[in-house]
Amino acid sequence: MSSKNVSEIFHCEHFTWRLYRRDGVFYADGRGAAVSLRRKSLGTRNRETALRHLKELDKRKAMDLGMIPREGIATSGAGAVLSIDQGLAVYQGHLNRPEAAKGVSDSTRKRYRTAFRHFKEFCQAKGIGSWNAVNSNVLNEFGRKFEDNEYKPRSVYFNITTIKKVSKYLVENKHLPASCAFRYQMSKPTGTDTHCYLVEEVLAILELAKSLPGQEWMYRALAGLAYTGLRVSELASLRWSDFNDELTLIRLTDQGHRSRHEAGRRRTKTG
Repeated sequence: MSSKNVSEIFHCEHFTWRLYRRDGVFYADGRGAAVSLRRKSLGTRNRETALRHLKELDKRKAMDLGMIPREGIATSGAGAVLSIDQGLAVYQGHLNRPEAAKGVSDSTRKRYRTAFRHFKEFCQAKGIGSWNAVNSNVLNEFGRKFEDNEYKPRSVYFNITTIKKVSKYLVENKHLPASCAFRYQMSKPTGTDTHCYLVEEVLAILELAKSLPGQEWMYRALAGLAYTGLRVSELASLRWSDFNDELTLIRLTDQGHRSRHEAGRRRTKTG
């Protein structure tokens, strides 16, 4: 190799590097990888020594990203390297605990699954192989991905806090070593950009619904929603037993005590 900046491509065990010389010193450039590995001097003018250092650098970067265990770290138990898939499976098992043990609802699990899918795709793109490599910088990049794609602040907040919860749970329950714990402060979004209908607008909607031939059911449903503040599912599941004798009070009851397979079982959003 001449002293000019001529490069060679090397496919190492974990990453692909561009090897080149500058002022006679060998450098490794990994910036073309999915996760930025940056450029680093190999500290030698000898090609054979540079290739040996490159192999060591490739292994060290894989350990930094949690793709392989660090030397001296266990592969099972509290000090283990826990893959992204394994960690998510552990946390999903936690979410699926019985309702008597404060397990979450099906709708909540569905929302979490979406956040998990986003995080798996992010980790695959960045070459992050384990929860041991997840830290505040990773969460910053994860959140930036949503902001760059113009997600709403509440969605960004939800996705980041969900992954933060998973990491915290894995450490507290000794699936990860205590050294993997980290602090990450966030500001919860306040306010809303959801349109709040004016009284005049609500009355106009009701008047229109009432004028539609054969759509009396729609008028009654909209009036029920407007004057009670009930959700659609709550309005649809109302029973006479939910009203007081004077029909001036509606009391919604959560039926989490009943079998989830029992027909007509009602759950409220907050339990």
